[in-house]
Amino acid sequence: CCKRKMGTSAYVRFIEEDEDKKQTQFCCLRFHSDGYPEALGKQIAEYLSTIVIGMGIGGEESEKQYQLMIVDQVPMKLSDFVRSNGNRYAAGASCLWPQFISQFKTTPGQMYLYPPIPDEELADTNFAYDLIVHRTGLMDYGLIMKIYGPDGALFEGTPKACVEWINRPREDD
Repeated sequence: CCKRKMGTSAYVRFIEEDEDKKQTQFCCLRFHSDGYPEALGKQIAEYLSTIVIGMGIGGEESEKQYQLMIVDQVPMKLSDFVRSNGNRYAAGASCLWPQFISQFKTTPGQMYLYPPIPDEELADTNFAYDLIVHRTGLMDYGLIMKIYGPDGALFEGTPKACVEWINRPREDD
């Protein structure tokens, strides 16, 4: 999709969307290099496609055992899923963002934390990724990725669809 350049920076914005479609940006990460979709975009999409986002973990253990969730089209008790897949479950957007940062920030440098950045400040950026968590039901959330390049919007969809988009055959290959 994109010409590869050394030092290709990218911003990743963490956004939560409420039931009224109002969006709140929590923070922003700046990746110093390899920000093009085939590198950073693919890493982000592959990681996020393994995460299940729900609403909390529940109160008492007796309550958790009755909360059901659907994972890969299979009903599962929330308590069983968290016990066996804790690193794949995020209790809402504010739980997902720290998990994301801990996954990607493994060495000094390369990734830096910024306060929220408005759209107009992204004009001179190589690439930008909006990760938007939105409620899809009473206890469930969805995640949409938007990718922007120097010439505007490149992709919008789920992390799984993003991996497929990045891996698709292209004429310029």
